[in-house]
Amino acid sequence: MTAKWVGRVRGMIHERPELTVPLTAAPRFPFVVSAGPLRSRLGALIGRHGLRPILVTDIHRRLFDVLPQHGEQALAELALDHVRLAVPTGRRETYDEVEIEAKAGSRRDVARIARLLRARFGLRLSPASKFARGLALLDG
Repeated sequence: MTAKWVGRVRGMIHERPELTVPLTAAPRFPFVVSAGPLRSRLGALIGRHGLRPILVTDIHRRLFDVLPQHGEQALAELALDHVRLAVPTGRRETYDEVEIEAKAGSRRDVARIARLLRARFGLRLSPASKFARGLALLDG
């Protein structure tokens, strides 16, 4: 389970803090956040209430390390995502997305990799995150 906070978007760079905690099984709803780091960060917002989904994001992800021309340490991680969004009203959206996340590389390295991918494969920038696209689907 991942909680994400407000971040910022500058051109093709999306930055936001997040906290991911592994679950031992698929969640049941209403979902009660157990004691631990996620509960300590969300407890004031949710109290003792259980969480119910407003958006289901199903992602099939393939990961690749992006290596420098001469070197072994990955500059970034490239994710090829097949995304399926669904909301309680029954609306659905499916799309594919490429994400690049810095590892040993800098923000400049990530931007350069993104520019190369855009030029080579005709990719388009998306200012919207998966969550933002899901909220747009929810609002119709």
